[in-house]
Amino acid sequence: RDVVRSLNDGTQAIQDFRTQTDGQIATAVDDLNSLLSQFQDANKAVIAGTRSGTDVSDALDQRDALLKKISEYVPISTFTRGDNDMVITTKDGTTLFETVPRSVTFTPSSGYSAGTPGNTIYIDNVPVSAGTTDNTTA
Repeated sequence: RDVVRSLNDGTQAIQDFRTQTDGQIATAVDDLNSLLSQFQDANKAVIAGTRSGTDVSDALDQRDALLKKISEYVPISTFTRGDNDMVITTKDGTTLFETVPRSVTFTPSSGYSAGTPGNTIYIDNVPVSAGTTDNTTA
């Protein structure tokens, strides 16, 4: 009996941990979307200043600070187009920002049982595959 109870308790602890982790993922996705929205504002300021010939140093600093924060959530690559317009992609090439932020979504599971897979993160309704490089744990 004690063995069965211990196994059941362990199973419940694992399922609770999975539910808690889902909540943390949902919060991180919300944070990432907020950062991408802020990046859009900073990027617009850089573009507008570049086009008008005004000093864009502050806007560039703000944009760089946002890039650093975004990279804490997902490994990114960037490239700059005309007028200092910047595009952000994930390391695997999925676009996160090009003129406007892409929608990153995740729906946490209401609960787990043994064998239930976790939900997927989506960028513009396209599932993000699990990472395979040394900077992921998926």
